[in-house]
Amino acid sequence: MLPDGTLACIVTDDGVADPAAILIQVPNEPVNYWVRSWNVEFLSAAY
Repeated sequence: MLPDGTLACIVTDDGVADPAAILIQVPNEPVNYWVRSWNVEFLSAAY
């Protein structure tokens, strides 16, 4: 499980057509994670 507030990047070309599944990459983690889209809160890219 990923803790609330984990910052991650979305893998845009994940090869899956289902918009309910999002592949994320957490910095400094050796693996990527599949999460449900309703469990993701998007932040502004203006950082």
